[in-house]
Amino acid sequence: MILTMAVSLYTSRIVLATLGIEDFGIYNVVGGIVVMFGFLNTAMSVATQRFLSYEIGRGDLLQLNKVFNSSILIHVIIAAIILLIAESIGLWFLNTQLSISPARMSAANWVYQFSIFAFVVNIISVPYNALIVSHEEMGVYAYISILEVVLKLLIVYLLNCFGFDKLKFYSLLVFVVALLIRLIYQLYCTNKFSECHFRFVWDKSILRKLTAFSTWSLFGSVAYIAKNQGINIVLNVFFGALLNAAWGISQQVNAAVLMFVQNFTTAINPPIIKAYAQGNRERMFSLLFNGMKYTFFLAACLVIPLLFETNFVLSLWLKNVPEYTVEFVQYVLIVIMIELFSHVVGTTIQATGEIKWYQIIVGSILFLNLPFSYIAIRLTGSPISSMYVAVVLSIISMIFRFCLLHRLIHFPLSRLFILFRLTFVLLLCILPLAYFLQSELDEGFVRFVLILLLAILSSVCVLLLFGVSKEERLKMRVYTSNLLHGYAERFKRKF
Repeated sequence: MILTMAVSLYTSRIVLATLGIEDFGIYNVVGGIVVMFGFLNTAMSVATQRFLSYEIGRGDLLQLNKVFNSSILIHVIIAAIILLIAESIGLWFLNTQLSISPARMSAANWVYQFSIFAFVVNIISVPYNALIVSHEEMGVYAYISILEVVLKLLIVYLLNCFGFDKLKFYSLLVFVVALLIRLIYQLYCTNKFSECHFRFVWDKSILRKLTAFSTWSLFGSVAYIAKNQGINIVLNVFFGALLNAAWGISQQVNAAVLMFVQNFTTAINPPIIKAYAQGNRERMFSLLFNGMKYTFFLAACLVIPLLFETNFVLSLWLKNVPEYTVEFVQYVLIVIMIELFSHVVGTTIQATGEIKWYQIIVGSILFLNLPFSYIAIRLTGSPISSMYVAVVLSIISMIFRFCLLHRLIHFPLSRLFILFRLTFVLLLCILPLAYFLQSELDEGFVRFVLILLLAILSSVCVLLLFGVSKEERLKMRVYTSNLLHGYAERFKRKF
């Protein structure tokens, strides 16, 4: 996770420096149009992983094979639909509605086409990715993810080796990497999992369940796209491609931090679904509570230092920091902390299959980001007003998530109160001291390291003192004892 995040951030820095602010902004807004077409794919990927994990939990290999092959068929159909929409409505929107200089319109069309191709390849990869996660093969998932970011780092090197238009060449290389990673996933799954061999399956019962589940997930996916990529397009309409560069950098930070956190929650999601499939509600509640708890403490170690030292980190990371980037990044980090619990909560509710009202209520709240951001920017003339909207709506959506969690699966309120108490104690320990360090010390590496150490030590201390159960404390002692004993034995054999 650390390596992937570091390489991703470094790659973004070099890409911005190599392409320039305008071309970087064009790539983000044009690529964002393609991402907007991904709401179908996002909905189906959620459904695919849920049903694969459910069947693995039940131990029904025949049904597992049918689910996998049905999901392949559906994703091929989705890829065809998105390709059709993107090459008609999307192409019209790109060439007539976006604020892009005529001199770069040709490059923008190159970016658009290769973004579509890469996106279609990723769509077809979803069932294979979902199968690896459902089988909890996290090591392989991690290695392939590391390979992907290393290849993207290689792209940065190749950009300066040839005399082609850098924006066009970059979009081509991104597509090649997506194609290669897709082939690696498919080859691994085909050789590792017996249920992965494709055969044409037209099981109306499975197709109906997958599409019914994904229909409601679709609503939530559209809302999420409206929140992120919709705001990106609104910023382009009002302020042009230069501001999209600032927004694009904030989304790079958003993606890197979420990648760090979600890799942890990705490992928790399949056991939650399997526990529900096996009827073990207490284990499901325990996994959910621990998932939310450790997700918040893990994120706090990273997000809070970045929040206080945004200007220093961006100056260190980027050669040229576009206007409004610092503000965008800070508000994005605040939204991340507010919505940290949503990933594990959403997975738990999806495990039950009762997602209709969850998606309708939470999706409706998130969708309001698009019209409210447009209204806020139009009234104030400030791009930062869209972030005020995002923070307020994120708080409201989080409240409704917890209410629905209690109503749909009867998650104990006592555990929620324990969780809120832990997060409050942690923030009370970190924020005043971090503010004191920021006000008393000059900006620089020393201050950043001190705030980072403060966040890490506070998280560890609060967890050990207030957030660890007797069973967890005993497991930690046994694990630590075994670890030290193993090192001692190796030392004896060596010397």
